[in-house]
Amino acid sequence: MTFDRRRLLSSGLAGGAALALPGVSLAARSAPFRRLAVADPPFVEEYEVVIAAAPPLARGIVGRVLTRAVTETDEYLKSEKLTAALDPDKTQLHEHFVQALADELSEAEVKTLLVPVEAADSEDKLMAQMRRKAPQADALLLANVMGRFVALHGLAAYAPALMVGVKVIPAQTGAGSKPLLDAVFTAGFRGLDPRATHLEVVDMPERFDNVQALLGQVEQARKALQSGVEAVAAEVARRLMPA
Repeated sequence: MTFDRRRLLSSGLAGGAALALPGVSLAARSAPFRRLAVADPPFVEEYEVVIAAAPPLARGIVGRVLTRAVTETDEYLKSEKLTAALDPDKTQLHEHFVQALADELSEAEVKTLLVPVEAADSEDKLMAQMRRKAPQADALLLANVMGRFVALHGLAAYAPALMVGVKVIPAQTGAGSKPLLDAVFTAGFRGLDPRATHLEVVDMPERFDNVQALLGQVEQARKALQSGVEAVAAEVARRLMPA
């Protein structure tokens, strides 16, 4: 995301176009809020390499323990290389998610404000920071965006995958108030997380034969994750708008 687009969000403005899933335009819908504050997390993004089903290196309990240890080390080293190659300053999945969400919500005349927050040990403390820094907001959103490439085993092709956790609450909440949205969405390679709603219609067909191919085609890999996260943002926007 360019500096100018980030500045627009930080000013509470939204515009432009996003990759949308098929569905009803938000322009005809009435939003349950007019100003949405979105937390800008304090950490630097990382991108994971996941080996979903590594073949056992030996039989029995010892074999399973050894396989797990070797796989975790392999994943860690490959994830470090992938994060460096994709470069968080260029990939910016969280900011792509926020901008795409802002673009979608602007059709319903909702203004989106990106609010920097400091690290905290609970969601409540993060929300309290947002209330203090953006008192004009009437809804608050936390999002955790994870981009990864997944192979069924070490020799399989790597497929892009996204997991996006989203929680939206009214800015002024009382005891027992329900979130406007509290969900985990996945796209691309389908995981087995029982919490997640998998978006089947998000098209993420890119495949990389091995890690060398993945690291050697950085622009294609980055675009796969960015396009996917924008589509997830469009789905989140529709979930937030009453039909």
